[in-house]
Amino acid sequence: MPRLTAVTLDLWDTLITEVPRKNPGLRKYRIELIQRELEMLGFKYDSGRIERAYAQSEEFCDEVWKRRRDMPLDDHFLFMLSCIDSRLPWKLKREDLGRLRKYYAEAIMQMPPVLLPHAREALEYLADRGYRIGLISNTGRTPGEVLRRLLDQLGIARYFDVMTFSNEVLVRKPEKQIFLHTVKGLNTLPRLTLHIGDDPEADLAGALNAGMNALLVDAHRDSRSDDGIIRSLAELQEIL
Repeated sequence: MPRLTAVTLDLWDTLITEVPRKNPGLRKYRIELIQRELEMLGFKYDSGRIERAYAQSEEFCDEVWKRRRDMPLDDHFLFMLSCIDSRLPWKLKREDLGRLRKYYAEAIMQMPPVLLPHAREALEYLADRGYRIGLISNTGRTPGEVLRRLLDQLGIARYFDVMTFSNEVLVRKPEKQIFLHTVKGLNTLPRLTLHIGDDPEADLAGALNAGMNALLVDAHRDSRSDDGIIRSLAELQEIL
């Protein structure tokens, strides 16, 4: 591995994780919140109708995401509302639509994820060693604007020189453009940058395809090997 100048990291299940993992309560919370707020505005829809609309919007997102593309928050938010009622986005006043959007986007702040063990220590170590640090994250319902606030709340936003979220650059890992966009923001070169993440395709293959160095975090490995896999971020100090 050449002398590195920068390190980029994945977010979900590399630095933070939901509790419980893949938290089903967050989906339920969003649906209940939307139903309640719509009812307060005089639009009464049963929970089944809203659940179906939410599921339809999931399918819509999946169709876009599987092509390694992404979209602004408003695209899937307004699509979901139109699945409840095709005219609903136009029936709502602008301020009411904005409030619903805020609830939809910020639901995660009511059930925030937690830092994984060694995440903060690894970031501090990288910063102390003088590496430029980037974040590269695919997003779901929660947009980058909210994730930045979440990371600030968790106390780790300050470590990042660049944060790249797929809903803002409209491309998802493992597409190489999202990696190259981040490397450019860090003012370095792919071959001088190491990417670390937990997904073999999105993180490992994606970074390598972009000409970067890569480490896969796999907690289920029996021991650290020399094939680009580590069990946890605690092992970074042995490598860098």
